[in-house]
Amino acid sequence: MSLLDELHRAVRTPVDYKFIHSVVSPVIPKLGMVLHESLPDKPSLKRVMGSHDAVCILFRVLDHGRPTPIAHWTCLFKGKHNKLYFFDSLALNLKGIYRLTNESHKIEHALIGHKYERSHQALQKLISHQKFCGAAVATRLRYAKTKTNRQFERFILGYDKTHPGRTCAMLCLWHYTDQHEYEISKKDKKSR
Repeated sequence: MSLLDELHRAVRTPVDYKFIHSVVSPVIPKLGMVLHESLPDKPSLKRVMGSHDAVCILFRVLDHGRPTPIAHWTCLFKGKHNKLYFFDSLALNLKGIYRLTNESHKIEHALIGHKYERSHQALQKLISHQKFCGAAVATRLRYAKTKTNRQFERFILGYDKTHPGRTCAMLCLWHYTDQHEYEISKKDKKSR
């Protein structure tokens, strides 16, 4: 398999928290995970972050109140200058994510009264077709202490504006290949 084939496969492969943790833990050892649906209706920031320096938040798209298989990783973290950051590879930010997922505005509630930097430029276009939001979160957190969201987005888009997901996947490629947990979908097998 060529490097380009590996990258295409990685971009189409959703990742779990274990994958993100394997990428991020050398830089942020106090990393946690939050399933958005498991949060109380009006959580505090302390409830969301706990004792962690960063949390990966998994949102799930709801259809008439029922969870669908479509999910989206974001993160909330203390970054450069100990400032609070919220990163979303779609750059929809919280209002847009909630319009998309139909979930309760729990993270918005937790951030009331707290100043934070949001995402500014999309690194991903479609939640249901592109599966690299986890790799984007992992990559973003690797640069949490050295880059603001704007600096990170320019960094990724400066390499390849047309395929930012491939850039994030490439920066995590060792983790994809080490874990051997992602599979080629039936569609991938047919295209060979």
